[in-house]
Amino acid sequence: MFVKTLLPTDFSPDATSAISCIGQVPGIVEAVLLHVIVMPRDEGTPGWEPSLEEARISEARRRLEEQEGALRSIGIRARSRLEVIRRGDLAPAILKVAGEEQVSAIAMGARGLSPIRRFLLGSVSSAVLQDARCHVLLYHQVPVTADGQDPRFCRLVLSRILCPVDFSKPSYELMEAVKEQPGSGQVVLVHVVPRGVTLPGHGSGTGQVEASLRDLAARLDGSRRGVETLVRSGDPVREILAAAKEADASLIMISRYGRKDYMKSIAIGSTAAAVAAGASRPVLIRFPQVHLEITAREMAPAEFPEADRVWEHYHGQKGDPATDRIFGVWVEGSLAALARCRFHPEGGEVDAVFTPEEFRNRGYARKAMRVLVDACGDRPLYMHSVAGLEPFYRTFGFEVIPERDLPKVIRDRYAFAEGHLEEAHVTPMKRTSSGPALR
Repeated sequence: MFVKTLLPTDFSPDATSAISCIGQVPGIVEAVLLHVIVMPRDEGTPGWEPSLEEARISEARRRLEEQEGALRSIGIRARSRLEVIRRGDLAPAILKVAGEEQVSAIAMGARGLSPIRRFLLGSVSSAVLQDARCHVLLYHQVPVTADGQDPRFCRLVLSRILCPVDFSKPSYELMEAVKEQPGSGQVVLVHVVPRGVTLPGHGSGTGQVEASLRDLAARLDGSRRGVETLVRSGDPVREILAAAKEADASLIMISRYGRKDYMKSIAIGSTAAAVAAGASRPVLIRFPQVHLEITAREMAPAEFPEADRVWEHYHGQKGDPATDRIFGVWVEGSLAALARCRFHPEGGEVDAVFTPEEFRNRGYARKAMRVLVDACGDRPLYMHSVAGLEPFYRTFGFEVIPERDLPKVIRDRYAFAEGHLEEAHVTPMKRTSSGPALR
């Protein structure tokens, strides 16, 4: 997980502490130190002075070299990058370097020098966490005792790992990662049952959940590693943070996505984001390598009520087994896209192509249309395309036609527009039965 790690630093106490503790993370071979300087755009900007720029760059290089040397002294191959930008925020610059360097993880302090204090995470670390496409290790503010820094802050970070588990693909992937990670020690598995929620396949009673958790622990506990299990009920974030404190965890390791998060178009699950923000100890937010199970097929009439429930958010459409063929795309068992072909004597009418918002921008509507055209494309197909989507439907052989060329029963659906379909934001289109090959 940490073979090549990016260490962004603004030389704040949190950033410096994170770098000083990085030697306690097993498996790091190479570390790339990064400091980003935001300079005024040009000489017309108030406060711009060439000598000040040179001084800032020189000082940053000096401090990077010091930290580089400290890492090398503990056996980590280290090098540094200094990036100067003239506009924009720090987080995109950090993520750009992470992509260029193809790092396994980004490790950074949870708070920096930013004066923003509205969130428990600093503005830069919060933005990096939101958009990172690799693992992110966050070190929170260093606890201080009367004798100085709390030694537990820099103990072996993988010595006692708390892993929240929700029995989803990402959490199983998390278990495999822990199992294969060199240097990982004791593991505490915690599952939180939200009040009133029944977990599919595991029941609502804690006894069934405990049995499932013990089975998972047995798979993980293959060698000298000790594995403990905890079942809690209540608010997941609050209970995970409380369990980490009670277990004296050296690290909270949590998947970026929860049970349903990873198949939707979101950057990070709400539980993972809140745990990262609220923890008082290091948190590793793991970017899971999971493959979605996606199925695209025609729906049986008995399944039409499932489509109707999804269409409640799209003009309240209803499927009619007497006239309709409906095609769906399922992602991990959840209906993620729909397309309907309604048959008339003059030809088929394609409509109700819909993807719920949380599943958009992943190509699911295209999959639904592809199975529809494959199944129904042996006859002419007509449609009123939403304005702006004509290029999408052209890839399936549809072409724009005059409204008068639509069959009357289909044309009458938009009779209220009185021939002004552009005001209704739709465009008549047709695909002939010998339409061009799908692209």
